[in-house]
Amino acid sequence: MKSKNLVIICLSLLLAFGNCIPTMAKESNGYNSNKVPECMQPGTIILFDSNTHFMILEGGFPSTENKQKILLEEKSSDERELEDEAKRNGTYYSAPHENNIVPAKGMKVIYGTDGLLNSVEGKENDTERITPTANTAFNSISVSNSNNIMKAAANKKLIAQWGPNNYNKLYKSGKEYIGYGRATTFNDTKGQRDHTLKKGDVATSLTYDNCQYGTKVQVNARKKGSTKKATHVMYKRDAGGMDNAIVDIWKKGVEYWGYKYSKNLSLPGKTKIVHN
Repeated sequence: MKSKNLVIICLSLLLAFGNCIPTMAKESNGYNSNKVPECMQPGTIILFDSNTHFMILEGGFPSTENKQKILLEEKSSDERELEDEAKRNGTYYSAPHENNIVPAKGMKVIYGTDGLLNSVEGKENDTERITPTANTAFNSISVSNSNNIMKAAANKKLIAQWGPNNYNKLYKSGKEYIGYGRATTFNDTKGQRDHTLKKGDVATSLTYDNCQYGTKVQVNARKKGSTKKATHVMYKRDAGGMDNAIVDIWKKGVEYWGYKYSKNLSLPGKTKIVHN
């Protein structure tokens, strides 16, 4: 009877967490899994020692439903308007998007303070933070979608979507680029053009949003301990892999919203960015 009850409890947990816990079997030295878990306890680090097996180096599985996932799934009226227009003109379906990350031996996955996947080290074609002299990646996305953009009757288009469940989305509306998703943090010393990073600097996606160095970026994020949001003008001084974020805020920049920088800090709620 005890074993039967245990099975029922385990099934209930899997249903409750949904995509947060992939189907896996525990072994004495880790877990078998063909997927990278989307949610873990805040600050968790896991290491895949094969393509189908990982060990937990720090942290563990979540014990409750992840509230940040729910917040990321919510959409404001302006985001819904952009999404609906992109669906009507077809760019929502043709825009580049990333598939779920496939586990590989040697891959280390690090989770943020919100319990969601923050970054992946050692994945195939891993993108390091670099200092390009031109925004080639940003231009290549625009060029690759030029046919779709020319055919689109409306002025609002989806440029790209990425991260688990594609929570991070970048749109183009007129001359503005508008992004929605997670806000994470980084602590590099130097950014693009050998710039010494300081409070107010941010990084954007090297692959999808490598806008011009020095671009003003309006960052609208949730204040600490509040449901209210505040917008601060920051400056794009770097670009990186951004496995699961729309913007990376340099260290002390989080103080604008009342947060104190810490390793793997990820701001709660959905963050919006706007730049030209």
